[in-house]
Amino acid sequence: MVAVDLPAGDGDAGLQEYADVVVEAIDDRGELIVVAQSMGEELAERLETYRRGRSA
Repeated sequence: MVAVDLPAGDGDAGLQEYADVVVEAIDDRGELIVVAQSMGEELAERLETYRRGRSA
């Protein structure tokens, strides 16, 4: 399990900044199961797009 500290206290941080933090935390891992709710669903979609692009 990987738990990340998202930059929630940074008023200028958006989904891209959140995605950058998560990508950094999971970048060297193999297969993943991502569990998300609410705004996290949008973040999970971005992660899938990123990981798909890396394996292409």
